[in-house]
Amino acid sequence: MGNKSSTPKPVTHEQIVSIINASNVKEKVHSEKTAKSVELIAYILLTVICVATLFLVYRLIVKYERIKNQRVVDRAISLNNVTTSTAPAH
Repeated sequence: MGNKSSTPKPVTHEQIVSIINASNVKEKVHSEKTAKSVELIAYILLTVICVATLFLVYRLIVKYERIKNQRVVDRAISLNNVTTSTAPAH
Protein backbone atom coordinates (compact mmCIF):
# COMPACT_ATOMS: atom_id res chain seq x y z
CA MET A 1 0.00 0.00 0.00
CA GLY A 2 2.47 2.74 1.08
CA ASN A 3 4.04 4.34 4.10
CA LYS A 4 1.24 6.83 4.75
CA SER A 5 0.44 7.10 8.41
CA SER A 6 -3.11 7.47 9.58
CA THR A 7 -2.26 10.18 12.13
CA PRO A 8 -2.66 13.73 10.78
CA LYS A 9 0.27 16.11 10.83
CA PRO A 10 -0.01 18.83 13.45
CA VAL A 11 -0.91 22.27 12.16
CA THR A 12 1.97 24.68 12.53
CA HIS A 13 1.73 28.19 13.91
CA GLU A 14 2.64 29.64 10.49
CA GLN A 15 -0.26 27.80 8.84
CA ILE A 16 -2.70 29.15 11.42
CA VAL A 17 -1.38 32.69 10.93
CA SER A 18 -1.64 32.42 7.14
CA ILE A 19 -5.24 31.15 7.38
CA ILE A 20 -6.20 34.03 9.69
CA ASN A 21 -4.46 36.57 7.43
CA ALA A 22 -6.26 35.20 4.35
CA SER A 23 -9.57 35.49 6.19
CA ASN A 24 -8.79 39.08 7.24
CA VAL A 25 -7.91 40.02 3.65
CA LYS A 26 -11.23 38.61 2.41
CA GLU A 27 -13.13 40.56 5.08
CA LYS A 28 -11.24 43.75 4.24
CA VAL A 29 -11.94 43.41 0.51
CA HIS A 30 -15.61 42.72 1.24
CA SER A 31 -15.91 45.73 3.56
CA GLU A 32 -14.22 47.98 0.97
CA LYS A 33 -16.66 46.81 -1.70
CA THR A 34 -19.55 47.44 0.66
CA ALA A 35 -18.23 50.92 1.47
CA LYS A 36 -17.91 51.74 -2.24
CA SER A 37 -21.46 50.50 -2.86
CA VAL A 38 -22.82 52.63 -0.02
CA GLU A 39 -20.88 55.64 -1.30
CA LEU A 40 -22.27 55.13 -4.80
CA ILE A 41 -25.82 54.88 -3.46
CA ALA A 42 -25.27 58.05 -1.41
CA TYR A 43 -24.05 59.95 -4.49
CA ILE A 44 -27.04 58.74 -6.52
CA LEU A 45 -29.46 59.84 -3.79
CA LEU A 46 -27.74 63.21 -3.51
CA THR A 47 -28.01 63.69 -7.27
CA VAL A 48 -31.71 62.79 -7.24
CA ILE A 49 -32.37 65.21 -4.38
CA CYS A 50 -30.51 68.02 -6.19
CA VAL A 51 -32.40 67.42 -9.45
CA ALA A 52 -35.73 67.32 -7.60
CA THR A 53 -34.90 70.57 -5.80
CA LEU A 54 -33.95 72.29 -9.05
CA PHE A 55 -37.17 71.06 -10.66
CA LEU A 56 -39.26 72.39 -7.77
CA VAL A 57 -37.50 75.77 -7.90
CA TYR A 58 -38.11 75.90 -11.67
CA ARG A 59 -41.82 75.16 -11.16
CA LEU A 60 -42.02 77.84 -8.47
CA ILE A 61 -40.41 80.41 -10.79
CA VAL A 62 -42.75 79.48 -13.65
CA LYS A 63 -45.76 79.75 -11.33
CA TYR A 64 -44.58 83.17 -10.09
CA GLU A 65 -44.08 84.38 -13.67
CA ARG A 66 -47.59 83.24 -14.63
CA ILE A 67 -49.09 85.06 -11.64
CA LYS A 68 -47.09 88.19 -12.50
CA ASN A 69 -48.15 88.05 -16.14
CA GLN A 70 -51.78 87.48 -15.17
CA ARG A 71 -51.66 90.57 -12.93
CA VAL A 72 -50.30 92.62 -15.84
CA VAL A 73 -53.08 91.34 -18.09
CA ASP A 74 -55.72 92.03 -15.43
CA ARG A 75 -54.36 95.55 -14.90
CA ALA A 76 -54.36 96.20 -18.65
CA ILE A 77 -57.94 94.97 -18.93
CA SER A 78 -59.07 97.12 -16.02
CA LEU A 79 -57.27 100.17 -17.42
CA ASN A 80 -58.84 99.50 -20.79
CA ASN A 81 -62.27 99.29 -19.16
CA VAL A 82 -61.66 102.55 -17.30
CA THR A 83 -60.54 104.39 -20.43
CA THR A 84 -63.42 103.06 -22.53
CA SER A 85 -66.03 103.88 -19.88
CA THR A 86 -64.75 107.42 -19.27
CA ALA A 87 -63.96 108.26 -22.86
CA PRO A 88 -66.22 110.92 -24.29
CA ALA A 89 -68.61 109.72 -26.94
CA HIS A 90 -68.04 111.22 -30.36
